[in-house]
Amino acid sequence: MDVSTKLFGTYFATHHGLVRTRELLAFGYDDERIRMAHNYRLLVRVRQGWWALPGTAEILLQAWRAGGRLACVSALAFHGMSLELGDRLHIEVSAGSHGALKPGMCVHWSTSQANGDRRAVSLEVALRQASRCRVTTTAPPR
Repeated sequence: MDVSTKLFGTYFATHHGLVRTRELLAFGYDDERIRMAHNYRLLVRVRQGWWALPGTAEILLQAWRAGGRLACVSALAFHGMSLELGDRLHIEVSAGSHGALKPGMCVHWSTSQANGDRRAVSLEVALRQASRCRVTTTAPPR
């Protein structure tokens, strides 16, 4: 692994695995280099203007593709709590989002996404969401 590859991986790590195109451009990648990295499977297109590295957890990609981040019980599991999650992915989405929400997702709408990082809400927020969530792992899909 060369120095630029290590630096690239470190850059993604400092951005919690999800990087905007404009951040890659600021990092020194031009459109052609981004396209080549994607073609050589060194980058995964998450959605328009957003990139991840190969091997990124599928649950994170699903949340990001829907325009959100892990929330509620999905975020609790991400933070290491052992839970039975059921089939629903819980995500937090900003109030003005126009993401690609999928059937079966439990969406927690938010006007402030200050707590947590690009991957998930903070543990404190996830606990609060889970205490108020009407969708439990034992409830049938509505």
